[in-house]
Amino acid sequence: MFDFWFVPFIVILPFIVWVVVIITLLIRNALNRNWRRVASIIVAPIIAVFFWWGLGKLGVTPDLVYLEIKKPAYMREISRFKVDGDNRLLSWDWGSTGFAVTADCDYTLFYDESDQIILLPSARSADWNKRLDKNQRLLLKAYPKWYADQHPAPHGNITVEHLEGHFYLVKYWTW
Repeated sequence: MFDFWFVPFIVILPFIVWVVVIITLLIRNALNRNWRRVASIIVAPIIAVFFWWGLGKLGVTPDLVYLEIKKPAYMREISRFKVDGDNRLLSWDWGSTGFAVTADCDYTLFYDESDQIILLPSARSADWNKRLDKNQRLLLKAYPKWYADQHPAPHGNITVEHLEGHFYLVKYWTW
């Protein structure tokens, strides 16, 4: 068994160093009467927080920005995929996050022309469920994020979030 007693210190130590540096700079500039720098040290973090908060309220999320950067490559791949009467359902691995003492989250990007992925599992058609390949079977247990936020117990740990158009992000939490 691994002993991870040091992990909180790795996370907390940089924050403590940052606070000490900011306070030191604030005091030094106040004593030197550099009022513009003092105001900048105080106001800049406030402006940054409101800027990122505002972008979030407008719907600009890191996931959406990443999709927009990679979208041309995805669209080329989608155009090469033939449609045989059914709508296209493609997936891409988007990586994972987490660490030994935190929850891990695997991200998968889906392109679903039928948009049934965002429905509750019971509302999806049987034909749509049959089309899932073995890598996409986790969708059988995936609930929309809006539903999972309102009903935490039944959805488990797999959520689907609409990003843009027919693109959806599936998050699979393990802890």
